[in-house]
Amino acid sequence: MWMLVIAAAVLLVMFWMRRRRETSDLRKISEVLEDVLTGNPNRRFRIRAANRSIRTLCEQLNLLLDQHQSTFKKAQFLEQSREQMISNMSHDLQTPLATMLGYVEALHSDASSLSQEERSKYLLVVLQKGERLSRLFREFFQLAKLEADDTLHKLVQVNLPEKVDEIASAFDREFENNAIEPQIDIPFEAVYVWGEPHFIERILYNLISNAIRYGKSGGVIGISLRRDRELVWIDVWDRGPGIRSADLPHIFERLYTGEASRNSGLQGNGLGLTIAKKLAEKQNGEIRVESLPNERTTFSFGLRPYTLSS
Repeated sequence: MWMLVIAAAVLLVMFWMRRRRETSDLRKISEVLEDVLTGNPNRRFRIRAANRSIRTLCEQLNLLLDQHQSTFKKAQFLEQSREQMISNMSHDLQTPLATMLGYVEALHSDASSLSQEERSKYLLVVLQKGERLSRLFREFFQLAKLEADDTLHKLVQVNLPEKVDEIASAFDREFENNAIEPQIDIPFEAVYVWGEPHFIERILYNLISNAIRYGKSGGVIGISLRRDRELVWIDVWDRGPGIRSADLPHIFERLYTGEASRNSGLQGNGLGLTIAKKLAEKQNGEIRVESLPNERTTFSFGLRPYTLSS
């Protein structure tokens, strides 16, 4: 009889201690959750609970908090990117627009005092700034269209050296006008890749235009072809001021402009590089950039080689 009473008492004590531990664990869980909700997203559950259900609950809650923190950081990054994009877009629109309005006002108010040469000069500036605005709007709508288009484009056999020669030749006058020596190192024989011809043309156009805009001070722009085990690469390089290492990871972001670019009076990369990246990805390709400031800046895009088996 006494044995039964002692056993029952021991069981009651054990049950009470277990309940007490569980209550303490649940209280700790409540404290951590309250701490997270009041602004400390880094808190996690470090409870060595005897109860397997509570241990599982803590593990699941930690996973949930990790996902929540990751989502929150992404949302913060997207909001900052949106604000930066709006700021850069505003700058890139306002600057040429303000210049245009200034020259138009001068033409309107001082028309009689301006010489024919001055009027021609003012009109040329207005034309150039108008073309820049038009290009920026075209690129913005192009990018919006690319991002909304999730269709799989049919890739075909493309002779890459032929395409490079065709696009590079279209820049002959710009090279001459900017005193740029083009160095084209492309093989005569055909090198076939999987691609979309219009996409390849646009990538080449954007990369060469970018090299002229920012690298013309170096006096030379090069275009070359190389192959590795996986892709056929086109390199477009220049010897201009280059890109700071801090800016390299962001160079393909829409309207991203590094501080050095702003301070030097350049207008920013617009959307051309962002569009080039989107077009490369739509062809299962890659695009990269390397830069040693004032020595060499290289933009490279690679496409899969064409083979009958692929």
